[in-house]
Amino acid sequence: MITASAKIWGTFGNPFIAIPMIALMWGSFIASKVRANQLASQEFGDGGLEILGGGTHASGNDTVIGYNNGYQLKGEKNEAVAVINSKNTSKYRNVLPDIVDSLNRGVFEEMFVGDQLGGHADVHLNLDDMPQNMRKMANRKSTVVDGAGRRIETYKNLTTIYSS
Repeated sequence: MITASAKIWGTFGNPFIAIPMIALMWGSFIASKVRANQLASQEFGDGGLEILGGGTHASGNDTVIGYNNGYQLKGEKNEAVAVINSKNTSKYRNVLPDIVDSLNRGVFEEMFVGDQLGGHADVHLNLDDMPQNMRKMANRKSTVVDGAGRRIETYKNLTTIYSS
């Protein structure tokens, strides 16, 4: 930009023409940077999910999704990035790694849904009958295996974790 400014100054020589031309060039540059930053930035204050585009890791055309502890985080085409809002991250912090691991290994249903779906992957929740369903769940016994291979048994309000 400095070189371009010098060339404009040299081309026009007359300060009454060169200064407005240089100001126009710099103004356009700044406006384009501000607009690009607005387009490239997305906030997920309420959480969200994005399915990535781009290429594969092997192609070198993967998508930069952020930075953490000095490392660049990358994803590839058709991978998903989820953001859980801060309130619920705090609430579910202990199970989030197991949920993500089970999704990546394709065992989410058997780990977190159990036999309620008969092994089917389509999850449908009816929130209209939630209080009635919660009473049923209060007397239900369930057993799941978490991402670390621990067996977790729940009966009413008692949870027992067995190390493998």
